[in-house]
Amino acid sequence: MMTIVSQFVFFIIELLVTLGIVFGFQLIADYYTMRYANEVVWIGNMNWQMRLTAIIYFSIVGIGLSLVEQLYFAHTLTLANLRIMAILLLVIFLGTQIATVVLVVAVSAYFLFWGLQTYILFYTLLYILLFVGVALLTQSKRLSFLWQVLCFGVLASGFWVAIFVYKNMTVANSFSVTAMLLRIIEMVFLCGSPTVLIHLLEQNQLLISKQAIGAYVDELTQIYNYHSFSLNFERAFQKAAKTQVPLSLMILDLDGFKQVNDTYGHLAGNYVLREFSRMLATMSGTNIIPYRIGGEEMALVFNGMPQNKAQQLADQLLKQLRQHEFQYENSQIYLTFSAGLSQAQLSDETSRDFFRRVDDLTYVAKRAGGNKISVDV
Repeated sequence: MMTIVSQFVFFIIELLVTLGIVFGFQLIADYYTMRYANEVVWIGNMNWQMRLTAIIYFSIVGIGLSLVEQLYFAHTLTLANLRIMAILLLVIFLGTQIATVVLVVAVSAYFLFWGLQTYILFYTLLYILLFVGVALLTQSKRLSFLWQVLCFGVLASGFWVAIFVYKNMTVANSFSVTAMLLRIIEMVFLCGSPTVLIHLLEQNQLLISKQAIGAYVDELTQIYNYHSFSLNFERAFQKAAKTQVPLSLMILDLDGFKQVNDTYGHLAGNYVLREFSRMLATMSGTNIIPYRIGGEEMALVFNGMPQNKAQQLADQLLKQLRQHEFQYENSQIYLTFSAGLSQAQLSDETSRDFFRRVDDLTYVAKRAGGNKISVDV
């Protein structure tokens, strides 16, 4: 009876440790979410700082499990279910690449504390096979989350069945069927509870992110709006001033857009804006971000890019637009744009000064007849 009570108490402690690991990382994720909340390009993604932090955090967890097990327990399988839980959470929520790095660190610590003995090599092989199986399951697009969790449970149960067979082959009757079933039941609760909990938290975060993105994305064109521009451009300007990394800005205005509305109707104008925004989206990335900042006025922010490089890309865009035929119903519409382009300079004391200078260049291009890009000389 005391053995059952002790096992139950140990399971509760394991469950609390598991939840502590989960919520510990959740706090880290919340910190980065708050820190980069105004930088819309990070929403739904992990930047390199977050990836590095995840690797360090879970590497410490992996090393800690082996260290505690070596110092306080006589057997290396004592905390096996905690390791299985960590593998599941790593692959499901952080991706295979981060999980692989952490696994290498954890396995190295495992060997360091327990040595290169035959049974350690066997256990390690089982952990690696489990990791590969989980990684393959997460890549399956046909399985729902609940089916994935079920399959994870089957995989982890296979881990304990393999342990049962191995131990009883090497040392007769050293691992009973009852002990194996208890470890499987423990594993199901230990791994399943936080996995489902984090999935629910993740779904809630996705819902919040979608609502947040809705405030930053232009409904018609599906590129970032002026509110997003005002936040991100200021941040990019401050970062460029601090790090001396180049920052270029282009403001462009579609030539003759009013005539499109007057001739073909506002629906045609909306169609043109959507199609042109798709062209801008093909240029977008971590260093080129398009915004709709007015009716037919757009902005392109070139992060970390000098003016000459940005000008090459801008010239390609204008050339592409000149050759593009907007097909609306039975009409063919051709457009160009007028733009101003410049790089942030020491004379720009604020982002507003930089913006105003580029905006003035845009009007220089329009007064020159349009269909051109005005740049600082």
